[in-house]
Amino acid sequence: MSVTSNFAKRGANPDETLTWPIIISGGSGPYAISVDWGDGTTADLLSQAFPGVVDLSHIFKSAGIYNVVVKVSDSSGAASFLQLVAVVNGPLSQTNSDGSPINGGTSGEDDTV
Repeated sequence: MSVTSNFAKRGANPDETLTWPIIISGGSGPYAISVDWGDGTTADLLSQAFPGVVDLSHIFKSAGIYNVVVKVSDSSGAASFLQLVAVVNGPLSQTNSDGSPINGGTSGEDDTV
């Protein structure tokens, strides 16, 4: 049995649904699918009767890069794992990392003497 995806990395904005198709091959149904989205929420637990494409979906609340771990088990106890990366976009920032304006706080004038 195996679990794969055509996408190793997917992205979305915060508070929008990220959908991720996975492909289950081999093994014997029904399948139990556990998804740890990496953001501290309770892992999803799904059931799938037959092999094939399954769309996983999740809403991330804040920007960041999350390691997503998918575990699929079949009726005979065989298991496969898939690790993916979710990129959740953040708001655009016009400040430096210390919070100061990018242009140094000037109003566009040249400060050279």
